[in-house]
Amino acid sequence: MNASLAVKDFLIYFIPPKLPTTILMSAGLILNGVVVITISKSAKLEKVLTNIIILSLAIVDFFTCLSNLIKTYFLLQLDMLPSAEIIGWLICKLIYSEFYQWYWIPVSMLHIVQLGVERYFAVLHPVAHKILSCANYRKRVYAMIGLNYIFGFFISSKVFLEHKYFEGECIITLTGEYVIVDKIYATTYLVFAAMCGFIVIICYARIIIKVLSLPKRKDNNISQRNIKLAFITLGITILFILTTAPSYIYGAIALKSPEIFFSTEYLIFTQVTIGSSLLNPIAFIIQSTELRNEIKKVFFKC
Repeated sequence: MNASLAVKDFLIYFIPPKLPTTILMSAGLILNGVVVITISKSAKLEKVLTNIIILSLAIVDFFTCLSNLIKTYFLLQLDMLPSAEIIGWLICKLIYSEFYQWYWIPVSMLHIVQLGVERYFAVLHPVAHKILSCANYRKRVYAMIGLNYIFGFFISSKVFLEHKYFEGECIITLTGEYVIVDKIYATTYLVFAAMCGFIVIICYARIIIKVLSLPKRKDNNISQRNIKLAFITLGITILFILTTAPSYIYGAIALKSPEIFFSTEYLIFTQVTIGSSLLNPIAFIIQSTELRNEIKKVFFKC
């Protein structure tokens, strides 16, 4: 069975409370903006590959907060999309489709994986990590970060393509009985998330084993700074997993019971997942003394 449905006819089920969402997402915009500006303006922080990945992650989190804020607070108040076709098309494709959620979350996952792999090399293979940190190789690292954004679009492209703008409405084409559950696509998405989780767990497990096996004296081959950064990124990773895992578990259950997509619990878990965009900069600022010192220099000139 194929049919079409105005997206707003079912999107109403996914509207989070405006006031708390506005407060949390605004805080996320500010904190991620602070992280982006500080790392960009600090030559000291910008030399460290970990900070470059965190800078890119902060950009992802910034736009996640911005997109969620726009959808929640402004666009759902409109009876019709703007008459200007290009604006209506963009709003339909990027906001009403919740493409921002389907896109930014896998991009965030890939950044979390890169943090784990980068710290793995820093702690277990410090010589290779120093080579990667050289100017000649940094461009390749930047290219790998850029691939996160491209692959994120690839894995979320179905959501982007199936929403269509027609006569002032955002329309979704339905195939089968349920509107949002495509089992092949959902399974692919879940497998991707599981693979990311597996890689991250292996990386940090090896790091912890290595650190525990080191002699207590400080003259070992691994710098204390690399170890400290590894545990900072581990903290960010744990927060990310705790906030995203519930929605993915619910997504797995939904393959057999699609009606739970319209449940209050799923709405809560979805908003918690988006909330990781606020928690990431908080975790980094709290754990990193260097970042806090650079924030003082950049914003308070002291």
